[in-house]
Amino acid sequence: MKAIDMEAFYRNRDQLIDALEVGQIDKATYFEDSLAYLKAIGFKPGKIEHQDFDHAVVHYQYYNLMAKFHFMEEEIKCFNQPKVAQKHHDMGHDFYIKKDQTTMRLLELCDYKGIKAYYIQMQSKALEGSLFEVVFLDESRIVLHSRDKRILYRLTSAGVFSDQIQESTIHEYVNTRYK
Repeated sequence: MKAIDMEAFYRNRDQLIDALEVGQIDKATYFEDSLAYLKAIGFKPGKIEHQDFDHAVVHYQYYNLMAKFHFMEEEIKCFNQPKVAQKHHDMGHDFYIKKDQTTMRLLELCDYKGIKAYYIQMQSKALEGSLFEVVFLDESRIVLHSRDKRILYRLTSAGVFSDQIQESTIHEYVNTRYK
């Protein structure tokens, strides 16, 4: 795996988050710029079991962005290219599975300490009560989302999951559509 300048990664990530929070860019631009950065640094995903915390964060971001990219492409192509749309749909799900595997790695690396997790309030009633947030309290801006039942089970077993629905720490972001 190519070495990643983690300081530069986090600096770029923070700049994009800041720009998103003040309305300089929208959610779709955040995705595009984040993916462009990972491509520019030549990021290639590696084996999950070999990741330290920081590299797992990069992998999480990559898999999450790639899943969202493919779901956006599915939406664009669903009416005039249904077979292409289905391919994007399947790829999006594959990336979400890898994202959730990376989430598990992050939880294992911190031994479920310094974490709080809970279901989040959603404008989408289909997602409310199924989408949960994992906040790493000792890390800057590390907020993950999942619907994976295995992750939920492990968080609950570790005593860090509250089943009370709460507002997301990034409420505006999670309740804004891509485009």
